[in-house]
Amino acid sequence: MKTAPASPIFAFLLSTAVLLWSPLLHGYDGMPFSTRNRNPFVAIYGLPPAEPAHVLPSGRSSIQVGVDAASNYVVEVEAAEAVIQDGENWRVHLTCRYGVTDRMEVGIEIPYVIHTGGFLDGPVNTWHDITGLPDGGRKNTANNRINTTYIKDGRVLINMEESSAGIGDIRVFGGLRLLGSEGDQGRSLTLRAGLKLPTGNPDDLTGSGAADLHVGVAVMDTTLSPDTGISFFGNAGILFAGGGDLIRDQQRSLVGFGSLGVGWRITDRFTPKIQVDWHSPFHQDSALSTVDAWSAQLVLGGTLSISEKSQLDMAIVEDIAVDTAPDVLFHIALGTRF
Repeated sequence: MKTAPASPIFAFLLSTAVLLWSPLLHGYDGMPFSTRNRNPFVAIYGLPPAEPAHVLPSGRSSIQVGVDAASNYVVEVEAAEAVIQDGENWRVHLTCRYGVTDRMEVGIEIPYVIHTGGFLDGPVNTWHDITGLPDGGRKNTANNRINTTYIKDGRVLINMEESSAGIGDIRVFGGLRLLGSEGDQGRSLTLRAGLKLPTGNPDDLTGSGAADLHVGVAVMDTTLSPDTGISFFGNAGILFAGGGDLIRDQQRSLVGFGSLGVGWRITDRFTPKIQVDWHSPFHQDSALSTVDAWSAQLVLGGTLSISEKSQLDMAIVEDIAVDTAPDVLFHIALGTRF
């Protein structure tokens, strides 16, 4: 079995040390968590994360380094179909943005994706025992193994039982503020669009093998409850998926997505946030929720202003539409604005 390299984790830790010493503008309360569905059959496509409604001022830039660690366990069998998702996938991303004008920014997101047996099964099983949440039978399976398989009508469409790692599909994107003023206060409406490039490897489930385009809007409002420090934010859009190399005959060409969230600044340094991410199915002609169902995830966490130079997002993501997303995902991201 191939061993996933530790270099992405080292890169994250090194970048974290650098970013903590970098100059940063004041953190934004209306910044959503940059989370998305890490279901291996969904993560190969260009589903964008929830994005902010503000854009960087002209000449300013930002960097965010983040890690998503997802634990998957699904076993579904219906008629002539069967799916197994057992394992972990890790995603380390570097996202850079630049303000072209006071109303427009551009950016690039470079991911590194790891599929592995990992080590989270034990802690997740303990969490299920403590909370009484259903475990879907994962305790009856050996811990820390990897098996991602989809079979339909006697054909094995996906089968991966070894660890893999590599550069994922790179995304270039931009934002144009349509309403609102510069900064993180008031109301803002921003048009957002992006293109996911086929730089990943479909055989390793690090990409779909095709380009995807997404278009949408991002909104933010801090005026509904100005005295309480509460902010509201959301996204909605459409993804135009290219003809990928995996489950191609069942792939949908149009997918809707969105998110809604609220943050409450309880101190100058900490803002708890709650967010719901959703999307329509990426595939069709399947009786399995993992393959063909609307997905929804609940994101719970907060933003910590380490100083005026740095902010840290930390969150736990749960699948509230069961079997459509990982059992649990741990999200951490550190950002800086120059």
